[in-house]
Amino acid sequence: MKRSVSLLFPLSLSLLLGATSFWLNRATNLTIEEVKLDLDKPQYVLHDIHLQRFDEQGRLKNNLTAKKAWQMPENPQIFFSEPQLSVSENDKPLYNLSAVSAVYNPSNKQADLHDKVIAVKYDEQGKVLAQSEAPHLHIDEIDGTADTLSRLFEQGTNKNNKNRIKTVIYDTQHIKK
Repeated sequence: MKRSVSLLFPLSLSLLLGATSFWLNRATNLTIEEVKLDLDKPQYVLHDIHLQRFDEQGRLKNNLTAKKAWQMPENPQIFFSEPQLSVSENDKPLYNLSAVSAVYNPSNKQADLHDKVIAVKYDEQGKVLAQSEAPHLHIDEIDGTADTLSRLFEQGTNKNNKNRIKTVIYDTQHIKK
């Protein structure tokens, strides 16, 4: 009798655990429906954003703030309202950028800033070297260039680029990774 009880306990425990597993699987089995997003409305919207990126030593490298950011469904581009970007190296400011709006494409690492784009370049002591304003600025992170095809209005110690049709604003050594 003792032997049959000792064989019956593991068998009944196995059956109980199997039945519990079967019940849990049926009770938690959810059917997930894929909802087609409206292509005319943002997939997500972020308000009052503040992003920071740091270098290998933990020092602030990039500081991005914007009033709003959003992305449309099935579109890799990220849209920004009132973006402001500060870029530093070794705790020294290199330049600041601001605009009314911007679009960044992470797949090709290119950005377009629109409407009242203001670029401020700093010297090695952190003093303003030059300040430029343009209606549009195109930035290519991979090539390390930023240019505008519109007339550039510049104030600062370097006024040679005032009426150039295409102006490179950044030093490529500071944008390339």
